[in-house]
Amino acid sequence: MADPSLFKVVFSGLLSGDPLVRMRSADAVEKITVRHPEYLAPYKTLLLGPVACQEQQEVRWHVAQMVSRVKWSAAERKKVLRILETYLNDKSSIVKTCGMQALADLARQAPAMRPAVLQRLPGAYGNGHFGNAGSGPQASLRSWAAQCVKSISCELVKASLRQPDQAM
Repeated sequence: MADPSLFKVVFSGLLSGDPLVRMRSADAVEKITVRHPEYLAPYKTLLLGPVACQEQQEVRWHVAQMVSRVKWSAAERKKVLRILETYLNDKSSIVKTCGMQALADLARQAPAMRPAVLQRLPGAYGNGHFGNAGSGPQASLRSWAAQCVKSISCELVKASLRQPDQAM
């Protein structure tokens, strides 16, 4: 983005009454913040509030992609966790997948969150959230959840190996 002061204008589109403007703004904000995650910092409250609570799937999947780019306090991370948990129940497979990935990303960034995230992801693919079909989109979602769980579990093992032996 050549003029960072325009980010405010683009972000404000996420709260537009026009679904097309919200969709385009969500896409633009997500793409801009890949390179400039710091642009999201002043909008944390809006991101966790009215933006994240929108029902529009295109906004929700982009919110899921953006939340792991922000430095959250412990209290804010709990709110992010609750929001992403609702995304796991969305009718959109894309929202569910982006929500799972965001949970995995947050668990890698904040080790204290790993148990809470692991508790939610196995439930996502183990207790019917994604259906019982053996193939198709539901199977893909279960597979993605399993990959997220595996990556977080590997991080837990690596972290435990880095800990000095407490027995000695």
